[in-house]
Amino acid sequence: MRRYSRSALGRGAVEVILREAPVVFDTLLVQSLCPPFLDQLPVLPATRRFTTAAARLRAVIDAVVRRTTAPVRLGDALVPADSDDR
Repeated sequence: MRRYSRSALGRGAVEVILREAPVVFDTLLVQSLCPPFLDQLPVLPATRRFTTAAARLRAVIDAVVRRTTAPVRLGDALVPADSDDR
């Protein structure tokens, strides 16, 4: 399994993940204990926070996956990873 450093993911991505993941996980716990019809009420602050945090987290994860699974160009294999010539 590959592990990525903060610099490989990008500072912005790491900041969003660190900020939004706790909101999503905390809200999931609350939502699992509440009746299902409460999930459909967008006026609840917890629902709004969860929806916003989940959308931001999903966007960042999608961007990281696209960036880390992009096809490698031939020249990329010849340039050291810490080089600015990419």
